[in-house]
Amino acid sequence: MSFLCLLKKAFKIIGNKGILIIGLGFSSIILGGVILEATINFLNHQNLQWIWDIEVIIEESLEMLGSLLIAYAGIMLLDSLKEQK
Repeated sequence: MSFLCLLKKAFKIIGNKGILIIGLGFSSIILGGVILEATINFLNHQNLQWIWDIEVIIEESLEMLGSLLIAYAGIMLLDSLKEQK
């Protein structure tokens, strides 16, 4: 319960832009890690090797982008906390 109160305060401090960046980060990770990973298994690996290779690059890029966005939102939170002091 106290974690939720802490999360609520963090969202108040970080603002709407930070919430949007966190949402985009998690959405990017879910899109890359879950949706693309699950759908590529329906393709024939031998005949469509080039699609498989492109999917791996896109999937990993989306996961890295999501992690970077979440880290950036964390940096925004820390900067906001420094400005309040």
